[in-house]
Amino acid sequence: MKRTVFIVTLAFVMAISSVAQALPPIPPTIPHPTQFDGFEVMLFAKDNSCLPGQAGCNVSLFSAPYLTVTPYPAPGGWLDGDRSGYRCLYGFLHTNGTITGRVTFIAVPAPKGAVGFYGTLSDREMAEGQRFYDGTLAPQPGPNELGDCPQTTVAYESVPGPDVRPRIVFWNNTQPKKVIEIRDYRPTTVTAGVMFNVVDIITTPFLDHSGTTVKQRVTVVAFYNGVPQFAIYYDQIGPGRVTVDFPA
Repeated sequence: MKRTVFIVTLAFVMAISSVAQALPPIPPTIPHPTQFDGFEVMLFAKDNSCLPGQAGCNVSLFSAPYLTVTPYPAPGGWLDGDRSGYRCLYGFLHTNGTITGRVTFIAVPAPKGAVGFYGTLSDREMAEGQRFYDGTLAPQPGPNELGDCPQTTVAYESVPGPDVRPRIVFWNNTQPKKVIEIRDYRPTTVTAGVMFNVVDIITTPFLDHSGTTVKQRVTVVAFYNGVPQFAIYYDQIGPGRVTVDFPA
């Protein structure tokens, strides 16, 4: 099934903003340091018309650091998950030792027979094979890759634009609620031709392939030259809340 790419409308932004108004003000986004404790996801587009060993076949699209200790009001940080080859990677957000969120990067498969670029990913400083997709610890020592990454849930279509830069905020479950983490796409440095769009916001709980109840999901798709390369899922899987808005 193909998913038509969601184009952000003013009415949608107003609806999301009205929900966010029930929460405390979101603190300013804090830039990620160049040297940090955590892991970094590095995303590329590979030209599938290249010959083996040919130079210049990988284009670096952008990178995304995930900190062991996040710099926001609620204590928390990111935990290592797993990576399946160059196709999929996931990690977990916790607060006070309880897993509340999850991020998943999945390369969108290139259409069969297509000539062009397709997404590949790698990581820096992640200890792979640490947790299954439901967040439970894997036996140690174990395999380097657990093979528990999902497939993309839909086949995303190409889109000509616009470039939409969301701000995704994870909140804890205290009263008043506090921010654990902000994933803000506005300062993300990208290669020319890269754009983002929010294609799905799910607020009805559902079970994923691991049997985990996903309470909320925001899906961002990264495009290169108008072709989808990566689906990025931001899931609330524990206590708390996820919100998304589109500040100027």
